[in-house]
Amino acid sequence: MILSTAKAFSYASLFERVIDVLTMFLGTINRSWDKDKRSVAYLVFREGYTDLTEYEKADSFLHKALAITEDPERKAAALSQMGLVSKFSCNYDDALTTLNQALEILSKESREGREKSKSWSANIAVAHGQIGEVLS
Repeated sequence: MILSTAKAFSYASLFERVIDVLTMFLGTINRSWDKDKRSVAYLVFREGYTDLTEYEKADSFLHKALAITEDPERKAAALSQMGLVSKFSCNYDDALTTLNQALEILSKESREGREKSKSWSANIAVAHGQIGEVLS
């Protein structure tokens, strides 16, 4: 319910309310939610803080999400988002480094013969697109 409320505010461009709702429940999120749900909550925090142009806070939640995410595709997606935040902060070298790390994870998964999902394709396309944006 907490995440669905936050997402509804997000869709309505009420990012300050998203942050308010999630902050009220941050203790509960950190203590009792499993890793997957916490990771999703941290990514919603990132979205809200990015849209409010509070890039340092967005980056801190991305680091939290990355630290608890075990799925390679989610790690790559989090790294791509970190690259985006770095680009918005005009840290272009950091953005390129992070985006290349995301591509490395995705390439490794591909070499290991794992089946490519639609999200895998989307993640690799996003990373390549963001690298192009940073370079331009």
